[in-house]
Amino acid sequence: MESQPTYCPQCDKTVRVAWTSSVAHEAHATIPDGGKLLCFDVGEDCEGMICPLSRNSTLLMGVRLARSGEVPYEVWPHDLLKCRGCGRKTGMEVLDSGHAFCPICGTTNTRKI
Repeated sequence: MESQPTYCPQCDKTVRVAWTSSVAHEAHATIPDGGKLLCFDVGEDCEGMICPLSRNSTLLMGVRLARSGEVPYEVWPHDLLKCRGCGRKTGMEVLDSGHAFCPICGTTNTRKI
């Protein structure tokens, strides 16, 4: 996936964005419903806000990025939690102060602050 620089008015800086591919056949897609905006720089500057580029919540933007597999697991901050989806205790990818993504089953979990 090729990213391109775009100015983000919320962060007041240039961020890297890309579009997910649309599925042209009946194979299983990594991200359902292609053609969605991914921001590789979603983070603390965005927390609790609506992304001005996609008009989606920053939590949704973080979930898309985590599900895309475009950012290696090791890069994400982690929190050891029990997943409400698969029941396993694993290093969840922290999306924001209240949510984490299970890399095993893909469930978005609520974190206790």
